[in-house]
Amino acid sequence: MINFYLTGFSPFCGVDENPTQLMMEQLQLECKDKCMNNHDKGILDCLKSVKVVETSIVGVNDYFKEMNEMISDDDNTLHLFIHFGVSGNALLYELEEQAKNEKTFRAPDQRGEQPQNEPIDESQPITNILKTNLHVNNIIEQVNDLMLQTKQHTPLFQFVEKVFNEKTKYIHKSTKDPLCPLQDMDRLNNLQLDLDESMNEIKNNNFCKISFDPGLYICNYCYYSSLNFTKNKKNCKSLFVHVPTHDIVPIEQQLIFLKTLLNVLISTHNNK
Repeated sequence: MINFYLTGFSPFCGVDENPTQLMMEQLQLECKDKCMNNHDKGILDCLKSVKVVETSIVGVNDYFKEMNEMISDDDNTLHLFIHFGVSGNALLYELEEQAKNEKTFRAPDQRGEQPQNEPIDESQPITNILKTNLHVNNIIEQVNDLMLQTKQHTPLFQFVEKVFNEKTKYIHKSTKDPLCPLQDMDRLNNLQLDLDESMNEIKNNNFCKISFDPGLYICNYCYYSSLNFTKNKKNCKSLFVHVPTHDIVPIEQQLIFLKTLLNVLISTHNNK
């Protein structure tokens, strides 16, 4: 058996409406009304917790304190924590492979905290990295295949082409500016490489890809905390997923991806 513990985030600096909160709220309604399509109804039995977490260190810490009281090591159930966060630069869905033991927030969290160059786990060096023990590439392959097969999700190219061109134009203009700081230029060049990689995936009819950089804000803080929380617990695993903003990919489309991901994880677990 598999139990899912899903989280999204509340609004935060620069994001007045968080798509991951909207997805969690819609799932909560569907769970309450037991209203899902026939091919998604297996998800209902596996959803044990669907929560919106405050976008803050306090919010994340409170969540895992609550989960620590909920999870039992006495059974053979797989407890799978899946956290969703929004990325303003994402063109498709990005499954994160790892998280860093570093707090360097680009902006204050919702409680006003803005740590810089601090470890999340003070018992470990700030350079420490934790990786998920899920087979991310296998999950991505299965999700992409199922999304293409079911044709429920509109091809991402229809949503992102204009955004890709606008971001590319902005990056090109900024990097040609002789006053652009070298650090900013490196960041922009890396962003362009990531956008090009994402666009190639989308042109190949894919919907999600692997990522090795969850940033250094609350998303990374949550993922590292989750991996730290699950690593010594029996039958507990974690995954973090970055989604595009919902002005690029509508919420109803993002929910199709979320349910496809859950169905793939259920199928993979049941076929072991």
